[in-house]
This record gives sequence, structure tokens and C-alpha cells, in this order.
Amino acid sequence: MGALTTNINNLPDELYEKILAYCSNYDLYRVSLTSRRLSSVSSRILYRVIPKMDVARTIDFLIAVCFYKDRAPYVWSLTIQFSKVSLSKSLSKREAFRRLRKLGNPLKAITLRSVLRDYATLLTTALKNLTNLRYLELRLMEPDGRDNNVARLLGPTTFQLKTFITTLEFSSAMGRFLQTQTQLRELQCPTSLTAAIRDKNLLPPPSLPNLNVIGWTSKVPMDAIRYIVNGRPIDRIIVLIEATSTHIKPFIDVGPRSESIRKIFITFHSLQVTTAHMSEIAAQFPAMYELAMKVKEMSKEFMDVVVGSIHRFKSLKRLAVTGRRPFTEDLQTVYQPHFDACFSNSLSLVFIAIPVIKNNLTVYHIIR
Repeated sequence: MGALTTNINNLPDELYEKILAYCSNYDLYRVSLTSRRLSSVSSRILYRVIPKMDVARTIDFLIAVCFYKDRAPYVWSLTIQFSKVSLSKSLSKREAFRRLRKLGNPLKAITLRSVLRDYATLLTTALKNLTNLRYLELRLMEPDGRDNNVARLLGPTTFQLKTFITTLEFSSAMGRFLQTQTQLRELQCPTSLTAAIRDKNLLPPPSLPNLNVIGWTSKVPMDAIRYIVNGRPIDRIIVLIEATSTHIKPFIDVGPRSESIRKIFITFHSLQVTTAHMSEIAAQFPAMYELAMKVKEMSKEFMDVVVGSIHRFKSLKRLAVTGRRPFTEDLQTVYQPHFDACFSNSLSLVFIAIPVIKNNLTVYHIIR
């Protein structure tokens, strides 16, 4: 029987993309060296998720997006953290020349000099070019996140986000932007939500029809959270408890929608978790089947609280617990009796997930 022959050159680019999407970045790089066509397809995949970068590398990336406009639509996910640098900062002529020289086309780079007037202009231009962005994490210094800057940064954009995490001020400009985001599923405004969102009715129905995840910190007024949750299919919440308080209900009470919440990720920044706190979570969200908790430090005292309270969670199927650092194999052995007791005390619990260091990597270990 003769050898089978297949001409893969006839395959459409869309099929190549689906196949290569399963490859690691290293493998994609190797594939890109084999042919010009595969190099083009690999580039589109490599640009999809831009990893979190420091300020210097972020600036280089934003410049590249402005310079290579044809590659900007490839980007799906981007994190920008300018929490310690002002957008009003301007690049010196020397620094601008050094960065532009990396682009390899001095004549074309000259047209970018106006974009490098300051970081705000650069970021505004880059965001406008990122037409297919789906995930955006945008953290700025408080003065840079005010309403007038929000209008400048987000007003010209055309992308449809699915996840938006930001510290930008939640005022009129943010309201106008979010009303255009019909595909948004997750919204996290850790510190910037105020009562103004409700008082000014910044998100009237039917805005954000697909929103099902919302995140906030204990610094945010709950009236603002309840305003967003009301009338939307929210079933997952992400909460950071920064306050030290005997009761946490004031920070997690989302109103009548509480009965529809299925998944919760709650971080206790410094609060010592008590049985009362666990009871409040269980009472507030009776339909919850997935609970993830992160504490500052794992301890036997914390796990004793979990073991003693887990019977209150009538619908809980999945539990994840972690401290600031992942478990080692020794720690997992130490806490194994607590995990066993959790299963004994709960009729609904299916598994417990813990992050474990394995071969210098953090992986989630499932205990059943």
C-alpha cells in the first residue's frame, strides 16, 4: 500500500490557528521559522495574550502597537499597570529616539513623535488601535483615573470587552463607556465605585446584559454594588476584605440577588477568620456551590474554623483554600486531617482544591 500524502498547504489559515493555539510560545516560535505563512499565523496567536509587564516593557509594547497597526487587532488580552508612574510624564528626546530606533524604520518612526508627547497620548492611541481586545486590566494612579482622563482614554475605543478590571473613576465617562460594552461578562472596580453610580443612574437597563461576575473591596459602598447587581445575571462575586471587623455581612450583602450567587472568591487581607464570618457567608449565599478563600497565612486555627463551619454550607460542592504561599508536600500532609474532617462534616462537598508547589511550578491539587 502506498504512502498517504496530504498537502497541508491547502489548509485554511483559520484551521492552522485552531491547531497552533494549543502550542506553547516556544513551539510557536519554532513553527514560525519554518515558513512565511506559518510565521504570520503564529504571530497572530503570540499576540493574543500579552503577559503582565513592567512599565518599561509596557511602553515598548504600546509604541509597537502604534507603529505596527496591522498587528494591533491580534491582541485579545492586555494588562497595563501604571500605578506608580503618572500619565502626564513625557519622554525625553533621547529616550524617545532610543525607543523609536528599536522599530527599525527611522523614516516611519518619525511620524510617531507626536504620539510620544506623554504617556497619556501613547496609551490613548494604543487603546484605539486595539480593536479586538477582550480582556483589559487597567490600573492607573488616582489623579490619572479621573473622569476627564477616562473620557480621553476609553471614549475613542471600539473593542468589546469580556473582562474589565480597573481603578478608573466610576463617573459619567465610565458610565458611557460601559453602556457600549454589550459583551462584558466580568467587571472588577476594586476601589473606584462610589454612590454616584446609583445616584446618577450611570448604568440604566438594559446596559451590561451579559454581566455575570463582579468584584469589589470592602472600601466600596455596597449600595453601588447592589445597584449594579440588580437586574443582571450575576452568579459569581470576587471580594477583598481589607477591613478588620467582627462582622463581614456589611461588605458582602448584595441584596435579594444573594440567593442567585453560585461562586465566591473571597480574600481576607489581614482579618483573622472566625466561625462568625463563615456563618455570615453561608447565611448570605444559600445556593453557593463553589467557595474559594485566601488568607494571609494558612494556619491550623483557620482550618479548625473551616472544619467547624462547613456543615453550614448546605449546597457547597467545591472548596479551595490557600494562604499567601502555595502548599508544599509537607504542609499538605500536616493539613490532611483537616481536609478529611471537612468531608466528614459536609454532605454535599465533592472536592477540595489547594495550590501545591510541584517541580518549581504551582499547580492545583484536587483532594476527594
